[in-house]
Amino acid sequence: MNKAIIRPTLIYIIRLWAESDQGGWVWRVSLQPVQPRESMPLGFASLAEAMTFLQTAIVNVIPSDKEI
Repeated sequence: MNKAIIRPTLIYIIRLWAESDQGGWVWRVSLQPVQPRESMPLGFASLAEAMTFLQTAIVNVIPSDKEI
């Protein structure tokens, strides 16, 4: 009998917008988790901060080979 492989999944709605900042434009980011464990949007001052958050989230849900 084949076992179904349950793959970790992270689902976010991403919102990007530009704001004026000291004569230039900067991108702001908001991530809205779709999974119920976190329902509040997460705000970030930069795209780099959002990407760091996502990279950390990915590392925290990657299963070890023993778990697959």
